[in-house]
Amino acid sequence: MLNELDLSEAISLLQALPQGLIATDQERIVWINRQAEQLTGLNAQTLCGQSIEALPTWLKAIFFSGKEQTLLSGESGCEVMASLKRVDAGAVTMACFVSDSREIKQLRNRIEALENQLACLDTRDESSGLLNQRGLFQVVESQVSRSRRYGNALSLISMQINDYGVANKDKDSVYEALGYLFNDRLRWADSVGRTDNDEFILVLPETDAESAAVLVTKLGVELQTLRTKDVGTPVALRASFGIAAWHEGDDPSRLLLRCQEDRQPPQVINQ
Repeated sequence: MLNELDLSEAISLLQALPQGLIATDQERIVWINRQAEQLTGLNAQTLCGQSIEALPTWLKAIFFSGKEQTLLSGESGCEVMASLKRVDAGAVTMACFVSDSREIKQLRNRIEALENQLACLDTRDESSGLLNQRGLFQVVESQVSRSRRYGNALSLISMQINDYGVANKDKDSVYEALGYLFNDRLRWADSVGRTDNDEFILVLPETDAESAAVLVTKLGVELQTLRTKDVGTPVALRASFGIAAWHEGDDPSRLLLRCQEDRQPPQVINQ
């Protein structure tokens, strides 16, 4: 039973802690374990029984700042993460736990590296839920490869918003509404993504240029009365469209470039 431990047993347990421990009452240092000595360069034999003021400035600050956790740098060059806890253990009223911050930094660096790796794997645009530029190129590459192999029709539509109208200051709501529009109007086999240049690319397998032009006409009408979540009335968007149908010899980059170079106001496309 824990309450039956004698003092020597309790000290042995505290010495075995992986963390450093500096125990004090309201004014004086009661005890320092070996791990705290190693991490901070303190001498327990010299400091036990001394005032908290006897601690180095960089360390005693945590006892008087009122902050529960802070990052401290030692005069000896060590760097520790210190966390102060108020306790009710007889003569001990405060316990300062110290850990090697290098381990914490290594963990943070690892987390950051994993987040970067996940970002590289992510193929979705946060604002619209559509494919991002990375995911979009992967889809175009896959569909071009399929057209090369089987000779299937493939068309791309480039759509660039030229005027956001009253929603100009709330583009995220427009992106979200466009995401819903595309999901409603496109087939399950179609894909759409948003590039880093704020351009939307529609990837339409088994679709020739004429059929793509029909879709452009429909989208142009829809954009005149687009409903967004955060704007009370429908917003009228003006957009430029471009169409490119796959031809033998096209690679993904060339097909995308032709699609973008063809971009023009919808009324010109519909003539």
